[in-house]
Amino acid sequence: LRRYEIARKYLDDLENLFPDYAWTYYLIGRIYFDKGEFEHAHLSLQKALQCAVRTPELIQKHVLPVIEKGNTCDARRITSFMWQSALSHNNEFQVKALKNLALELCGEIFQRTGKQAESIKYYLEAVNNVSIPGCIYKLSPLLLQSAAFDLLAEIPAKGVEDSPYDSIVVFYYAYALIQLNQKRDAV
Repeated sequence: LRRYEIARKYLDDLENLFPDYAWTYYLIGRIYFDKGEFEHAHLSLQKALQCAVRTPELIQKHVLPVIEKGNTCDARRITSFMWQSALSHNNEFQVKALKNLALELCGEIFQRTGKQAESIKYYLEAVNNVSIPGCIYKLSPLLLQSAAFDLLAEIPAKGVEDSPYDSIVVFYYAYALIQLNQKRDAV
């Protein structure tokens, strides 16, 4: 709703209660990102990633109860939580999702600030964490621009394994194979 002042007040209170809760810093990073304050956003996202490594149990125990509309990673995070009792897991995907979302947003920050190499680094880390098609959509054009066709074949291949019916990911994979002269595999 872009009601940043109210959100910040809530998040500041949450930070006082749970100073190592990674979602707090991710959401603060999102606020900074939305306001165009990319340096502050990046610092908050780095803190979120540090907290995720230091205290993953907080993310697993206190699941973020909201979902970002249209965000595939968030949808998987909530689905994983809903199936927790049936699948007898400990919400490990909550940690992977937090890392993925924070890394992808870092990639977007660097892409918007014209630092393509840094952007590729963060997007690659996000996709290696969880191969979400949306992140592959952001990474693939950067790999095309830098003519990194080996990576362009590797990354969408992971996406095809994870989402075999996502036509955009399949097309990026086929294009990379054509560029690598693996036309039979591309077909």
